[in-house]
Amino acid sequence: MLNTRLLPLLKLAGVLALAVQAVLAALLHHLLRPGGRGGSPAIQPYERKDAFLTPSERSLYGVLEGVAAAQGLRVFARVRLEDLIEVHQGNLPPRLVDFVLCDREQLAPRLAIQLHETTPQGDPDEFVTWALSAAGLPSLWLPERPAYAPQEVASLIRETLALEEDRF
Repeated sequence: MLNTRLLPLLKLAGVLALAVQAVLAALLHHLLRPGGRGGSPAIQPYERKDAFLTPSERSLYGVLEGVAAAQGLRVFARVRLEDLIEVHQGNLPPRLVDFVLCDREQLAPRLAIQLHETTPQGDPDEFVTWALSAAGLPSLWLPERPAYAPQEVASLIRETLALEEDRF
């Protein structure tokens, strides 16, 4: 049996527990929000990047938009390799293709474009070139640079697509 004199004390303890929880929640919210704790930014687990593409990728993307439109194609950036080719045996390691040119109607991939960054270890994306070739999707490697000449890029794309058409 519960002593009736203890009932008000138990109610008070419950109210105090709720008040402590509310104060702790408000304190945590204040400390974790940006600008919390005296205006200094709190560390958040995630942060939006300032740009989706690197400066070299952005430069090439701008050129590709014009070149692709003139040739009846569309440009997509940072496409997963598994979205371009099917694997019939084994698994496909996670890789990205820098740019893909697709036809306007069906959005069928026509050309994969990779920026080539010279590294001491060699080319880390040789697998991507091999997999695209095995799947019948032509690829074009361009050197990574701060700017690209539209006429040069257009010519390389036309040549690569013409070679692919000649193959069939």
